[in-house]
Amino acid sequence: MERSMRSSIDDTTVPLVSCEVCLKRVAKDVAPQADAPNYVAYFCSETCLQRWHAQHGRDAAAR
Repeated sequence: MERSMRSSIDDTTVPLVSCEVCLKRVAKDVAPQADAPNYVAYFCSETCLQRWHAQHGRDAAAR
């Protein structure tokens, strides 16, 4: 039986993080990030980063 095709991101070689807004898994080294109290929040895109800033009452330009 053939194995199914693997995604281009391999969980065993590329550290992944979940987007703080939509929970999409993205490679940690390319994910936009923001410092939050006691942790770093990661995002799949600048759009999710801006949504997070809006939800938390922060100006996206103040990053």
